[in-house]
Amino acid sequence: MFLIVPLGNPGEEYKKTRHNAGRIIVDEIVEKSDWDFSKAANAFFYKTKILDKEVQFLKPETFMNASGCAVSYIFKKKNIKSGELIVIHDDIDLPIGEYRVSFNSGSAGHNGIESIINSIDTKEFYRIRIGVSPKDEDGNTRRPTGGEQGDFVLKNFSKVDFEKIVVLKEKVLEEIEKII
Repeated sequence: MFLIVPLGNPGEEYKKTRHNAGRIIVDEIVEKSDWDFSKAANAFFYKTKILDKEVQFLKPETFMNASGCAVSYIFKKKNIKSGELIVIHDDIDLPIGEYRVSFNSGSAGHNGIESIINSIDTKEFYRIRIGVSPKDEDGNTRRPTGGEQGDFVLKNFSKVDFEKIVVLKEKVLEEIEKII
């Protein structure tokens, strides 16, 4: 079974923030509002099939920095292998509207990813990294630095930038299918 985890923060105030890029895309893919809740995992989950393979989407209801708690619980309970874990998250090193797929890479300073790596004791899982940084007038990614990063990822997308995230739905689903 594949476990697909979109990272983000719970609550209405974070719903359209850059940090919730993964959750935004998965909400578009799943298109359901009746997710089940696991109190033990402190997460919402939705079971389905993709390409005839069993898949479980898991949205942790912890804040980003504690995402590993829910992932670790389900990882162990369902005996998920590391190659069957797909984490979808924001990446400030990529421009809005772009994404990258990686496997077996470090956290690159992303606290949610660091929490997962520490909780399951491996970095051997797939990541679909969603770009959230604007480009400057020269077309270069304008990455926030130092203390700006925390404030930056907790700000809402503009309407135009939000749409650039939503339209990645099909491409992200194609990447999930390739992994599966």
